[in-house]
Amino acid sequence: MPLYKIDGFCKKINEVLKRASGKPVDLSSELVYHLSKSIMIKNVQDRTAMHNLKKLDTVQTNQILGNIDLAFHTVWQPQIHGIWGWLCRFWSLAIPKLRLRLPPEIEPFRKSLVLLVVIAVAATLIAGCDSKPAGESSTAESTKAAPAGDLKKDYKDIKVGVSMYTLGAPYFYAQVNAAKKKAAEYGMQFISTEARDDMVKQLADVEDMLTQGIDLLILNPKDPQGLIPATRTATKAGVPVIVIDSSIDPAADFITTVQSNNLANGELIGEWLVKKMEGAYIKIGLLSGVQGNPVGKERRQGVFRGIIEQQLRSTASMGFEIVAQGWGNWSHEGGLKAMEDMIVAHPEMNVMLAENDSMALGAIEAIKEAGRQDDILVLACADGQKEALELIKKGEYGATGMNNPVLIAETAIEIGLKVLAGETNFPKKSYTPAVCITKKNVDKYYDPDAVF
Repeated sequence: MPLYKIDGFCKKINEVLKRASGKPVDLSSELVYHLSKSIMIKNVQDRTAMHNLKKLDTVQTNQILGNIDLAFHTVWQPQIHGIWGWLCRFWSLAIPKLRLRLPPEIEPFRKSLVLLVVIAVAATLIAGCDSKPAGESSTAESTKAAPAGDLKKDYKDIKVGVSMYTLGAPYFYAQVNAAKKKAAEYGMQFISTEARDDMVKQLADVEDMLTQGIDLLILNPKDPQGLIPATRTATKAGVPVIVIDSSIDPAADFITTVQSNNLANGELIGEWLVKKMEGAYIKIGLLSGVQGNPVGKERRQGVFRGIIEQQLRSTASMGFEIVAQGWGNWSHEGGLKAMEDMIVAHPEMNVMLAENDSMALGAIEAIKEAGRQDDILVLACADGQKEALELIKKGEYGATGMNNPVLIAETAIEIGLKVLAGETNFPKKSYTPAVCITKKNVDKYYDPDAVF
């Protein structure tokens, strides 16, 4: 087993050994590599492995393996329950007594070596027991480290395919670039496609990537029902599917969806809006992305819920009006065009709410051209785009929800690698943290060097 495949395991075990022995212990991947390889040698033919094993310091090796023994009995074994616990206990007692033909150099370490293997099994079992049940979880909790399992391929032989339904806004470019960069960090191959808002093309894009031999599919679907066949085709071909950003129908065949918490972000934006308006009646011009898109629906419903809850808390009554709804296709140009029509038809609006920052930034241009920048409050349900944060700092843009495309893409790659390494217990939705970004906290989230 190559060294890089057990690096994560060693880090995990080092933490356990330190907890058990009360002092730092260096269980190096080199030590595990040579010992585990040597224990599998039935007759000493691998001269290189034995030569490297002889170079190990015997005192240090004994100390480390002694701590492994201590860690197993004081930390790991008590946490393993049921049939697996009895199996591991039997293994730890019975296997050392079997007549395995071991090289003489490591015969004294027979029991500790077996315990090392048991710990590896226990680590996998406990990781499964500690996982949250399928449903919803925080992305930060789900993907703290690279996979420690046994990948069937070397990283350099793994090909990641990313299918985007559009690159019509900077957000999507940032998402693809982040996935590409993360794949490059692991030395993996990477390909991506853009469907240009065409569902049929996206279905064809997925088929084409499968033909090119991808091992992992990351899918930002155009339509929640329309892309179901693509997920089933990929899964049937043995390619796991990670959905990002946009939601997909539960009937689809996928591992998990990684996205921002649209409802929670929206609620925070709605609560902030009520406080900002200080009792004034709210008349909203709503800029939505694409008709039928579940993400846009969640975002605006979250804002409406936040408005209602905050009004009830503040005045024990509620009321606001949607004076118009326009469709901006998630883009700057779409937002500009839609707002040009809305601002003429509905001069009574005092709030412009967009379902993403790109459309809001376009709408601001139309608002300024009409000379209405002082009496129309601009805000977005989500994104945290750099240009929007710059305007928030200047006081020209009210608020936006945090939807980090880099974090979403990186998380999708990490989860995908864990799936390829054999992990199976993932929630159906993994959310990034919900944040309402305003002038009070914008400096915490603004990065002048960010792509998005």
